[in-house]
Amino acid sequence: MRLKKAALTASVMISCLSFLQPPETKIYEEDLALRYGRQLTAVFGEDSRISPGETITGYFWNKDTDKPDWNKPYRYTRWELDYTDAYGCPAAFVFSNSAENITGAVRSHLKARVEAYYDENFLQPYIVPYVDEDSVSMYCSFYSLFSDRKRPETSIMFEERLQYEMDILEHARLDEMRYETVFDEYPVTLSMYGYVRYGDLSAAERQEKVDFLEAQLNKMTDAMVRYTGGCLNGSVGITFLDGDGPDAVIGYQILKGEIYTGEDFEVDLHQAFFGPIDLDGA
Repeated sequence: MRLKKAALTASVMISCLSFLQPPETKIYEEDLALRYGRQLTAVFGEDSRISPGETITGYFWNKDTDKPDWNKPYRYTRWELDYTDAYGCPAAFVFSNSAENITGAVRSHLKARVEAYYDENFLQPYIVPYVDEDSVSMYCSFYSLFSDRKRPETSIMFEERLQYEMDILEHARLDEMRYETVFDEYPVTLSMYGYVRYGDLSAAERQEKVDFLEAQLNKMTDAMVRYTGGCLNGSVGITFLDGDGPDAVIGYQILKGEIYTGEDFEVDLHQAFFGPIDLDGA
């Protein structure tokens, strides 16, 4: 009996010691500043400077409980690269070694700056005051990656677009990027969408609202086309909601500053930037 009690006590002590041991921390060790320092200097300019790495600690999120998982800590490094943009203003590129790779971080930085500029100078003054609160979305994106076996040109488009994104460190000069020419310099598009609920408006009031917002959308588009000198690529639109579903939609795609009326926007968009698609050389 004493032997059984001793064994049970030892087992409990081992279990307690195991419970008290801190969980293993996931550590991200790669020094991205050292590995990509030369390339980042080329992207952001000779005068750019990378700060010493800052250690960030935390816990992975548990999707089931919607709370931090205290048994899964992590530690990674974050850097800030300071540079001067094309307009002489100070700017910062923040990157880390935790998740997104360096090319993805550069792409995200480019897109975020374009989004912020066009949101502040066009979407906010022309559209936001007249649509439902929190119902506007805008994003800058690189050309979509897709391929259709029945359309051989799309496999060429996929390869060219993917290769460009993977080689973004060779293409990007973000210290020289200008918002008015960004659509000529990079394969990106700008998309702006808004939603409006009719509520208790009468039929006449609904039509008046549609007409007014269509005029606003046209004014915004015209302003962006003038600002970009005719190189704007993207799409704009407003959906009017009656109850739970759409009642009317106004909007259009834009290619090189013109409302697009062709048959295949993606193909024409691609060729305008990358050049003619060579099916014979595929």
